[in-house]
Amino acid sequence: MALALRRAALADRSSAIERTGWLVGGGYSLADISWAPTMATLERASFPIGAFPQVRDWYDRIARRPAWQRAMTQWLNPTAERMGELRMGGVT
Repeated sequence: MALALRRAALADRSSAIERTGWLVGGGYSLADISWAPTMATLERASFPIGAFPQVRDWYDRIARRPAWQRAMTQWLNPTAERMGELRMGGVT
């Protein structure tokens, strides 16, 4: 059931991307920013994103953005100090 729902969501995203190249409207937006971490998680879980070529291309474009690369580096390789800040609710 969950797999079917995920596939349906990606098919919906694929249709949107096919129309404009982005999830909403004609450019990079908050919708793209909010879905990108989900795609990163699916990719790390070996979900077959390649079955959705428009989504794969969209995610690859986002993954090439310098800000995304910095964010992913921090998310996937946090320092012990940064992890302490997250646990304590600190803001940097």
